[in-house]
Amino acid sequence: MRKIRRVVLGGLLVVFARASETSDTMATKMASWQALPTSTFVLQAHLDVERLSAADTLELREQIEAAPPSLRNDLLLNYVYERWGELDGAAALVAAANDKTIRKAEREGLALRGWARTQPQTAWDKVLEISNRGADRRFDVEELIFDIAEKDVALAVTLFEDLMDGRACLVCCGKQIAYHALVQNRLDVVEKGIAHLAPGPVRNGLRDAYWETLGEFAAPRAIAAYPAVSDVNDRMAAQVHLAKGWAMRDMKTALQYVTQKYDREMAERAVLPMIQEWSQGAVPEDVRGVVQSLPTDLSQQSMLGVTRALARVDPRSAIGWAARVTNAAIRNECLFQTMGEWTATDGAAARAYLDAQPSNEERGALIRGYLFARLTNQTLNLSDVRLVDANINAAWIVETLNRLSLGLADPSTNTTRTFDTKAYADWVNGLKRLDAAQKAKALEPLRVN
Repeated sequence: MRKIRRVVLGGLLVVFARASETSDTMATKMASWQALPTSTFVLQAHLDVERLSAADTLELREQIEAAPPSLRNDLLLNYVYERWGELDGAAALVAAANDKTIRKAEREGLALRGWARTQPQTAWDKVLEISNRGADRRFDVEELIFDIAEKDVALAVTLFEDLMDGRACLVCCGKQIAYHALVQNRLDVVEKGIAHLAPGPVRNGLRDAYWETLGEFAAPRAIAAYPAVSDVNDRMAAQVHLAKGWAMRDMKTALQYVTQKYDREMAERAVLPMIQEWSQGAVPEDVRGVVQSLPTDLSQQSMLGVTRALARVDPRSAIGWAARVTNAAIRNECLFQTMGEWTATDGAAARAYLDAQPSNEERGALIRGYLFARLTNQTLNLSDVRLVDANINAAWIVETLNRLSLGLADPSTNTTRTFDTKAYADWVNGLKRLDAAQKAKALEPLRVN
């Protein structure tokens, strides 16, 4: 790189070019960054790179690429591409496209993100082109549309129409727009955008995102607004999604409102999405509080979905809730799924709980959940299988062993093939509670007698 220095000689302006000090400056900066603790490095280096001139940005890129590979140098290069994209998007994108590492798409995306700060429409058109309108999911359109919406909500709403269902998370992108619209007091722009869009997934995505954002950040406003929605389908969607967003902020209050203010059908629609969204950030103490407020007469679909979501956070509480379900078939399926989730995350605790349960139909569902989870995560052993020889009827034993044998025979489930199927078959054939025909049925998928 070259730097221009001006000096005055004999009243004349003479321009001298001298070797730039940029290389030394960038080397010094790199050394100072490398000396920082990791957390400080991430913040400070990114902030410093965001302030670099075009010349310094290119010089830094050269120095990083000449240096030995390291995690920090990879991060620095990412920051460089983002800054370069802001300064010269076209050039940065071409350079990123020539990257020979697995980070190529990531750096193209960063160049585009920087480019979007100065030429949002051009950057957006380019990301749709190189990602085949979002088919290549390595390119994150969510981050791009978030940056665009921060500066121009109206443009972001217009660009949202370019998205395709299945190639982008429509609600995710819509929430980026709705959030900035709320902060900037420009929700009317989003409302007009929803009204303008043709019926279909794209319109639904922006509509649902709008209500989720209001529910999460402005629940009173959402509660006051949804009754005025004239279209019945839009109004139902508003109720479900404002409750879902509200649950992220205050699950207890949101659930109380839904169960008390919504009619039965509407509450049924809302509870499962609320639980699924909320449970992603919940802890066991949260679950124990919410379980007490959950109705146990939900539909089968809702019951199974709620159980699965709660089981990932606090399986013991989820089992207690599932055990209160009145429909036996749904109850057993809920118990089966919950024990499966528990076994996958803490097999020892799940087994201890299981061993303490009395022999009955409910314990049968728990045994199945335990066994099939152990099979799936490749930890099943013969001592686990012996749980089947419980004080449950012979027909249940045969059915359970048949399903277990099928799982053992399926290479997509029994991926390691390390379980001793011969010892298993010998054990089944030695069961005194089964006759020859029942044993053959139990082992049929393995073609062993």
